[in-house]
Amino acid sequence: MFSVSFITSYLTFYLRSKILIEGEFFKIYNPKTFLKTIPLGRNKSTISVNKISSVNTSFGLDFLALLWGLAIGAGVYLYIKNYDADCTLWKWELVFWVYALLTMLSSFQIKLKMHTLSGEVFSVNAIIFSKAKVENLLSTIQSLIKRNTDDKNTDVAEKIDNPDTTAAEPNQDIS
Repeated sequence: MFSVSFITSYLTFYLRSKILIEGEFFKIYNPKTFLKTIPLGRNKSTISVNKISSVNTSFGLDFLALLWGLAIGAGVYLYIKNYDADCTLWKWELVFWVYALLTMLSSFQIKLKMHTLSGEVFSVNAIIFSKAKVENLLSTIQSLIKRNTDDKNTDVAEKIDNPDTTAAEPNQDIS
């Protein structure tokens, strides 16, 4: 069994995406959150290696989370400028600044996407600083897919070299 987990957001660092490789199956666990802050459950998927057609990684931007972080940061700035120039509420302002910054950082993601033969796409999101970990997982999954494809090609080649002699001829009467 092989397992890799990723942080999906700095604010919910305790919620992790996880991919387990058990024999010929991938188990994918993805946490669901609202605006990278409020946990709402998780998605669980199981995929057979022979059902995966391709795997790739890409850079992604969660635009809604980026806007939310910018809005909170701008709100804190405007509040300090207009109402709290002497910083009497500096502790709360600091908390909201940190929240805004972590939300904006979490909006930049690396996405690992698994495409199945039926056209479904399963994805795992990770923070941008987990890129090396995602790339290592990508190469592991690609090697499993290649091994599975090589096994199928070997089986086909063996069947061509050693045809089954017990099969009925096309025009032969079976009765």
